Amino acid sequence: MDPELAAFVCVSAIEAVAHNAVLNQTDTLSDKVVRTLVDETTRMVVRYLR
Repeated sequence: MDPELAAFVCVSAIEAVAHNAVLNQTDTLSDKVVRTLVDETTRMVVRYLR
């Protein structure tokens, strides 16, 4: 695995989730939803890096 490419993919995925949530889901972003988004994004990145 190329570390620079892996970092790029991870950062891009995290930014995409964050931007999409803020731009398209503003009215549904409760604390619970934000925690779930963080948990799911973390799982995605960890599984990608394994």
